[in-house]
Amino acid sequence: MNEDKYFEELFSNYKPTLNDSDAFMQTLQRRLDAVEYVRLQQAEQQKRYRRYILIALIVGMVLGGLLIAFVMTFSQPAALLSFRIQSNVIELIQQNVHFIALIFVLLLLGVSVVVIFHSMQEVDYYLSMRRKEKLAERP
Repeated sequence: MNEDKYFEELFSNYKPTLNDSDAFMQTLQRRLDAVEYVRLQQAEQQKRYRRYILIALIVGMVLGGLLIAFVMTFSQPAALLSFRIQSNVIELIQQNVHFIALIFVLLLLGVSVVVIFHSMQEVDYYLSMRRKEKLAERP
């Protein structure tokens, strides 16, 4: 693992003075415990990120599929926009206004799903940190 090599290099450059071996061992043990704590926190956070990304992907695909199916059930798109100008670009927009609206709504839906799950992840992280603080305060 890259993290292990990084920590090995970090500690290989550490040249402590050997005045008091007990104090050195206690300091080293505290530092190693802190490193292990950070590693565990990062692994836990990556696991949470993967879980939320997977959930967001599934929810987005289901909602997007439902929205596409809903739009495709319309038999013939009605003219939502009527312009008195004859232009190929305007006719193209008029003929495909449902699909343009569908793309816009799908983009909005995707952003909404990401924002909601990001907020949920932040709340989950905040609550887990509060639980850990409460456990640390107990004697």
